[in-house]
This record gives sequence, C-alpha cells and structure tokens, in this order.
Amino acid sequence: MVYWKDDRTCADFYLYYPYRNTVSSVSTMPFDVAADQSTVSAYKAADLLVGSTLNVAPKKQAVGIVAKHVMSQVEIVLKAGNGFTDASLASAEVSLRLNDMKTSATVDLSTAAVTVSYLCMCFIFYFF
Repeated sequence: MVYWKDDRTCADFYLYYPYRNTVSSVSTMPFDVAADQSTVSAYKAADLLVGSTLNVAPKKQAVGIVAKHVMSQVEIVLKAGNGFTDASLASAEVSLRLNDMKTSATVDLSTAAVTVSYLCMCFIFYFF
C-alpha cells in the first residue's frame, strides 16, 4: 500500500524488473548481464523492464505505469544445411560466440535511457 505524503504533494513512480532491494539513484541504476547465457536463469536475468509515471497528484485510483524492455535480445535458430542434416545438427554439440557485446550499463528509470559502461569480449551460448 502506498500512502501519499499529503493531499497536495505530487509523487514520482518507478517500475523495474528484476527487483532489487535498493536503488541508490533512479537516474543511474546499474544493470549487468552475464556474458555466459547458456542457462535459462542467466538468459532470463538479462531481461530488464522499466517504466515510470512522474509528477502524479494524490488520488485514490491506482497509478498506471507502462513498462518496456530496454535490453536487446538475440534469438539464434540453427537450421540444417551446408553439410549438416537435421539429425547431425541435433546430435552435434554446438557453441556460439558473439564478440564485442556490452554487458554493463546504467539505466535512467525516469526516461528508460541506457548508458553502456563496459564492453565484454563475447557472449557464449551452447546448444545441445
């Protein structure tokens, strides 16, 4: 339950997922993704949703916030061809590296702007 400071003071509302206990600054919230996303949990942890509704006057109704994904996701589908059949591809142990991917950033929760702060050598995915 959210309580207003008083019946006149406007408030700002921020939404972010995944949740963290503390955010020291809404204008520079750090966010990192794992370079190795070969597990479902690491892949899902790389998704960041943010949204905000600012300068809201006190009211009894719920405050609406529109959320959006601010990180990029790449889906890679391996298909048979160029010497691989469906069967040989299915039984192969395949790995993939994407070089020069960014893994650390800060996010402004009020604008959803993302500022990159670190460049990783590669992402590693495994297909079994």
